[in-house]
Amino acid sequence: MEELKRRKSAIFVKRKHTGQIMKNVKTPTSDSYHDYLVSRLKAQSYAALYLETHFEEEETPDPGLLKLALSNVSEALS
Repeated sequence: MEELKRRKSAIFVKRKHTGQIMKNVKTPTSDSYHDYLVSRLKAQSYAALYLETHFEEEETPDPGLLKLALSNVSEALS
């Protein structure tokens, strides 16, 4: 029983200091999703599929999402 308590306390001590260890870690930043999407939409076949999925989503697609999708395709193909 005493051994179990000792192990648990050792685990909790490690957890308590994790935040202090991780605050000095610099994580790499990711590329912008928008930039990635626009680069993919430059292929006309991908752009067509992208728009098709927006029209298939619901019976009445959300006008805001359609406008965004058309804007993304327009940006990529211009």
